[in-house]
Amino acid sequence: MDGSTNLHPALKFKLSRQARLTLGRDGAIVLQIQLGEVFSLNPLGTRILTLLQEGHAEPDIVNSLCVEYPEEARAIPRDVFEFVQLLERLQIVEREQAVQPIAKGSEQ
Repeated sequence: MDGSTNLHPALKFKLSRQARLTLGRDGAIVLQIQLGEVFSLNPLGTRILTLLQEGHAEPDIVNSLCVEYPEEARAIPRDVFEFVQLLERLQIVEREQAVQPIAKGSEQ
């Protein structure tokens, strides 16, 4: 795996309230309601977005894709990072709010 990307190990994303996803046999269609834009995703883009929707963090997605596409393993970390950034910039995905556990002894 290429260490030159800044994957977010604990950061998770979900489909934005402004986005609608329709899965198809050859990929997916994403409607970004606020922008009035329609995007088509190839099977790999669809897989990444589906894994994000299922609650997987970027490093987990990279690991899964490296197993599924070993011949592309060198490019996958960068591709996932850039694709997630694009999805976030287009408001197709948004960051989930992290729930902080309450430390023992701090309850009042």
